[in-house]
Amino acid sequence: FQVIKVRRALLLATDPQGQPMTRGASVIRADNSFVTAVGSNGQIFLSNNQLGEKLRVALSDTTLCELKFTLPEKIDTQMYYEKINATCQLSETSNKKIK
Repeated sequence: FQVIKVRRALLLATDPQGQPMTRGASVIRADNSFVTAVGSNGQIFLSNNQLGEKLRVALSDTTLCELKFTLPEKIDTQMYYEKINATCQLSETSNKKIK
């Protein structure tokens, strides 16, 4: 049988003001499809392909911010998931309405 490798990360995300992201805020892809919701204290759990995607968080019905984080090059295979700090930054596309 073949072993399937999975990479998981728990992002500890802060908003543009440095505060934890709002619980329940939607995390979305570039095509506006839903990925997950922000958990308590700005926690966002992602795995595999999601970690390489350009992701945004809906701050309101009209404002988005882009999640910025850096994955360590080396994966710690002893950990179930990696804890990574992330910031959500406003960008030129931040004020596009979510469809």
